[in-house]
Amino acid sequence: MSSEQKSEPATLPMGEEVKLNMTPEGARDDLDLLERDPNGMNADIKTKFHDVFGEPDREIYSLDKIWIIAYKVYGLTKLWCYRIISVVLAIPLAVFWGVSFACVSFCRIWVCVPCLRSCDIELMCVRQVFDVCLQTFLGPCWEAFGRLFYNIRVKLIKSEV
Repeated sequence: MSSEQKSEPATLPMGEEVKLNMTPEGARDDLDLLERDPNGMNADIKTKFHDVFGEPDREIYSLDKIWIIAYKVYGLTKLWCYRIISVVLAIPLAVFWGVSFACVSFCRIWVCVPCLRSCDIELMCVRQVFDVCLQTFLGPCWEAFGRLFYNIRVKLIKSEV
């Protein structure tokens, strides 16, 4: 597949023509294998050796060779455990989260937004009556309170004690 997206024209009932995007989201063309967290979503779980271990006292510390070996063992253990868990669970969890977010998107697109829009349309007259009542009865009161306190000025003076 080339870097250009394939599209096919489709005709709507009214005769309008639209192009359908045939490249799936997350296609390999825009997948960066070097920068795998471009939005920095998981910056808080970056744990290098020195984020976990530190010997604070120069008088009491482990042998240099032990410190170096511990550094290497920590890094390799973290890397290979993550890789093994990824091999076992990444695909099933990708399927699970894909289905989950598809369901959330479906509910939002086909249930929540139309329901809210329907309520917005149906309650428009109630909102207008409520606005008229507020402007008629409470508006003048708040305007009067505003005029009462309009000329009050507060001056803050800092005094050094």
